[in-house]
Amino acid sequence: IRACAEAQIERWHRIESFSLYEDVLPCLRLLAAAGVRGALISNTARDLREAVAHFGLSSFIGTAVASSEVGAMKPDPRIFTVALARAGVAPEDAVMVGDNYYDDVLGARNAGMSAILLDRGGRSGKDVPTIRSLAELPAAVGASRSP
Repeated sequence: IRACAEAQIERWHRIESFSLYEDVLPCLRLLAAAGVRGALISNTARDLREAVAHFGLSSFIGTAVASSEVGAMKPDPRIFTVALARAGVAPEDAVMVGDNYYDDVLGARNAGMSAILLDRGGRSGKDVPTIRSLAELPAAVGASRSP
């Protein structure tokens, strides 16, 4: 049983075990065409550069910060501060888009950023701008919908 569990964990850690939601690439293309730069912040020990390359996101994601390299996990503001510094962006000029109110929204706010909650299930009811799909994101951040 232990060997089976270890094999399952190993499989889970491989980037090939994951896929992108179908709205990710169209959203990133629209944002990039509008001049919006993207960054990735994740509570993970994975190599995010590998994930960015694997999914073909290199032209959209300029900065990727994993909690394992910072020594802090969301909602700790340090992980957001590191990402902002690497991207060369002031907190007031950045918007965190995430699917976890506690980690993403409150963490971003504690770092001085605005936040948008991605609530695919429509269960939020929280005190934050909310979108149900990434197709709504360009309009939510004021990015042009036409390249």
